[in-house]
Amino acid sequence: MDKREFFEAVLSDCSSDEEKVVRLLQLLGYFIHVEGNDYYLSDNASPEDIKTLEKIFYTFSLGEARRLFSPRVICEEKQARSYPNDKSIMDLSFTVSEERISTLIEECFKSVRLGGEAGPNTMEWREFLNGKPPKKVSASFLEPFIAYYVKAASACGVATCYSCDGNHPGGGRVICRSDYPFCIFHKRVWRDVSTRFEIEGDIEKGISINNDSQYDLYYKIYQAAHYMYENRVSYREMKYGAIRELRAYQREMRKNKEKPTDQQYENLFNKVIGLTK
Repeated sequence: MDKREFFEAVLSDCSSDEEKVVRLLQLLGYFIHVEGNDYYLSDNASPEDIKTLEKIFYTFSLGEARRLFSPRVICEEKQARSYPNDKSIMDLSFTVSEERISTLIEECFKSVRLGGEAGPNTMEWREFLNGKPPKKVSASFLEPFIAYYVKAASACGVATCYSCDGNHPGGGRVICRSDYPFCIFHKRVWRDVSTRFEIEGDIEKGISINNDSQYDLYYKIYQAAHYMYENRVSYREMKYGAIRELRAYQREMRKNKEKPTDQQYENLFNKVIGLTK
């Protein structure tokens, strides 16, 4: 698979130019949803995504991006405390053509575009057990062929600290790294998608690419990211269910005037999320 074939595959099920642009923006890490015939940027996105998406709309004449100063609730259905209602932080309307789609691909998926995401998210277990969602990563910090995966991992409850799509002169590795203890849950999610989409290697350590395998891997990473994002609530529930069990374990230990060690937390967390028996 080459670059042209990659984009043909990614856009193959889109029935209009509008859907193709939305798919490309999602690939770049922008969580655009549709409700009926209306498109919007979801509050699963980073607040910084509003400004950068506005710039993309203006630069490529994609239509109108209307920033909402008060998020608009899309779904009134009650959810658990850890999962806020889906809201629009920006309403979108598109005016697109095949020419603009080609320009978007040419300009936004260049090998010279380097990401800047890097930051330690290591935390102690007592802080992890608070259940606070990971800080949302701005799409502008991410390299284009890994952006959707990084953002999807974040939406599932994984705090990432470094990523690279390897699309640079001389080749490289596709990598999405998360700090302890998020890396444990990332391992669980990666096990699911790497098995489902037959991806060899560990994305935390990096998967080497070359000219022959590059876009085949990118397509599988895209499929994995899409699956993760579509199932983000299930993964959140898995993570927070495990956290509740760890909290109960912590309370029992305190009754006996004991304090769990990091290894005890890790062993139980691995067991609850299904990495070990």
